[in-house]
Amino acid sequence: MKCRFLMLSGLILLAVTLPAWAENEQLSTDVGIRADVMPQPQAITPADVSPAATPDASVEGQDTDAAVNGEPTPAPAEAAGALPEPAVAEEPQTEPLEALSPSAKPLVQAQTSPEVAAAIRQLLSSKAEQPGAPRFYHRQQLQGLYQANGYQALWGASAIADFSRALDALVLDGLKADAYRLESIAFFLLDPTLQPEDAAEQALVDLSLSESLLQVLYNLRYGKVDPEMLDADFNYPKARDAGDHTQSLRDWISQAQIAEAFAWARPKQSEYRWLQEALVDYCAKAGQGGWRPIPAGKPLKPGASDARTPLLRARLQLPLERGADEEVYDAELEKAVRAFQDKRSLNVDGVVGPVTLGALNISIEQRIEQIRANLERERWFDALAKDEYLLIDVAGYKLRWISQGEVIWQERVQVGKKQTKTPIFQDQLEHLIFNPTWSVPPGINQRTILPSLKLDPGYLDKKGYMLLDDNGKRIDPYSIDWKSLDRMPYIVRQPPGNDNALGRVKFMFPNKHHVFLHDTNHRELFSKDVRTTSSGCVRLQDPFVLAERLLGRQGWDRARIDKTLASGQTLQANLEKPLPIYIRYLTTEASAEGVGFRDDIYDRDPKLLEKLDGPFRIHLADLPKAEQTRLRAQVKSASKVANLPVEPEVIGIPEEIVVEEAPKPEVKTQSNWKSGFIDL
Repeated sequence: MKCRFLMLSGLILLAVTLPAWAENEQLSTDVGIRADVMPQPQAITPADVSPAATPDASVEGQDTDAAVNGEPTPAPAEAAGALPEPAVAEEPQTEPLEALSPSAKPLVQAQTSPEVAAAIRQLLSSKAEQPGAPRFYHRQQLQGLYQANGYQALWGASAIADFSRALDALVLDGLKADAYRLESIAFFLLDPTLQPEDAAEQALVDLSLSESLLQVLYNLRYGKVDPEMLDADFNYPKARDAGDHTQSLRDWISQAQIAEAFAWARPKQSEYRWLQEALVDYCAKAGQGGWRPIPAGKPLKPGASDARTPLLRARLQLPLERGADEEVYDAELEKAVRAFQDKRSLNVDGVVGPVTLGALNISIEQRIEQIRANLERERWFDALAKDEYLLIDVAGYKLRWISQGEVIWQERVQVGKKQTKTPIFQDQLEHLIFNPTWSVPPGINQRTILPSLKLDPGYLDKKGYMLLDDNGKRIDPYSIDWKSLDRMPYIVRQPPGNDNALGRVKFMFPNKHHVFLHDTNHRELFSKDVRTTSSGCVRLQDPFVLAERLLGRQGWDRARIDKTLASGQTLQANLEKPLPIYIRYLTTEASAEGVGFRDDIYDRDPKLLEKLDGPFRIHLADLPKAEQTRLRAQVKSASKVANLPVEPEVIGIPEEIVVEEAPKPEVKTQSNWKSGFIDL
C-alpha cells in the first residue's frame, strides 16, 4: 500500500472514525486531530472472539492444496462434524460494476420474510460454492449467528453505512479496506439504501456482510498474516477463545456499532496505538511532500560547517535560531541527531556518517510500509497477557526485561548473522552456566583446525584447546597421524576462561535451535551500529547484571557470582521460577516519545507486506489438527531449503559440571549431552 492510497482512503476520515478504545487520547497534534471532539461510542466489551472458521492457509507462495513439489494434493473426504478442507481464496473478479448493480430501492432496516430466511438457511447448509457468493470461511459462526436470529436478515441501511465507514478507517491499522469489500456487497457499501432484487440476493448480501465483518474482526484480533506460515520457528500464536459471542455480534449489527466492534477486536497495548499515531503523522508528512535526501559526502560532525547542514536541519525539523549560521552544525542539531540515532538503534555519537545518512535518506513511503508491517506484528503479540518476561528485540539489538507492561531493565546485544539468523520463538529461561566450555564447530575443525594440526601437532596446546573423542575422553594430539586424515573425526573443546568464545556465563532456555544468551570475548563489537555477528545465539553486553537480577531472587549477590567465576569451575545454577523469554523481530518501534525505525536485517518485511496485501486466510492455529500437521511440514521443508546455514551451529558431548539447585546443596552430576552445545 503506497502513501497515496493511505492519504486518500484514510486521513479524510480520521476525525470521525478513530478507534473507540482511543477514548480521550490525542492521536496526532501534527495533523490537528483532537480526541475531545470525537464521538464516544457505547461500551460493548465481550470477553474475546475467535470465529469458528472454515480453514484456509498457504505456504509461502504455494496454494494450500499444493504439495511441496507443487503438484495438487487431493482433498480428503469431509468427516462428519469436521471443518471442511481449506481452499485458496479467489481473487476478486474484474466484472464491470454495471453488471453487478442491484435495483435502487430504499432499504432502511433489515427486511424479514420467510423467503429470506429460507434463502439464508439454504446458503448456509449448502457446501457447494454458489454463483456470485463469497467463500464463507466462518460458516459455523454464521450458522450460530443466523440461527439465533431465526435465519432472518441482520443488516439494515444504518448498519451497512456504519460498516462502510469503519472499513475506510482500517487505513489506521495498515489494512486495505478493499480486501473486505466482497464483490456481492460492493454496491451496498457504496449506497446502503439500495435494496436487493429478491430474497435470494438479500440472503446473499446479508450473509456476505456478516462474513466480511467476521473476517475483519479475525484479522484485527489475530493478524491478517499467519506468522506460523511465514516462519517455521514461530511458536507463540495468540491464544484463541472458544466462547460464544453471538449476542455481541447481533448487538453490534442491530445497533449499527460496527466501529465499536472493530475497536474491541484491536490490540489494546499502547504500542499499537503509538504505531497508529506514527502512521497518521507520516502520512501527513507525505502529503506535504516528505523530505529531500541529503547528498553523500564526508561525515557531518558537530562544530563543522557544511553546505548540507540546512538539509539535515530540515530533515530533523529543527528551526534555525535567529542570527545563527545555517551551515554550522551546532549543539542543538547534534542533540537532534543523537535522538534520531537512538530511536533507530544506531551508534549514538552525533556524527552523520554513512549509516546515519542512509537512515536519514530512507523515503517516507518506505517508512510508512515499515509501520504497516509492524502494526501487523503487534496484532500477533498479546503483550497485556504476560506479567513478566524477557524480550529479545532482534532488529533493535536489545534485551529488555518487562514487568507489568513496563521496561524495568535493558541492554545491548549482538544477534545472528544474516546467514545464521537468530530464530524467532518463545521459551522459558531455566538455568545459568558459569565458566562454560566451548566446542569448536565441525566446519572450523575441518577448514582450520585439521590443516593446522597437519603442520603442527602442538597447535591445540598453543591455543589452549583440548582434543576429545566422541565419549569425551581426552586424546594426545601427538599420537595421531594427522597427515593421513582427510576429515576431522575428533572434538575440539575450549576450556573455561576469559578467552572462551562464550565468555564466563551463558543463560539456557533449552530449545530445538540450541540458541541461548551468553557472555562474549568480543565486546568491541557492541560499539558498532550493525551487530549481526553471531551464529544465531544472543551475546550480552553485561551478562553479570542479568545474572545478578535473575539469581538475586534466590539469595545470590554479586559477590557470590564473582566467587563462582573466580573458582574456574563450571557450575549450573537453576532458576527456582523459570522466566518466559520471547524473541521478536520488529523493524519499527513506537513509544509515547515517537517512532523509531530499524534496518530489516533479515529481509522479513517484503514477504510480510506481500501477504498483508493478499487474500484472507485462516491461520494454522484454527485448522484441524491433521491439516496443521501437513502444512507445518510444508513450511518446515520450505524453510530448510531457504535457510541452509553456512556453518553447523552446534555440536556437543558430555561434560562434567556442578549443578546449583537452591535451596539444595551443590552436587556433582553428569550434564545432558546438549550442555556442550556452542555458539560462535
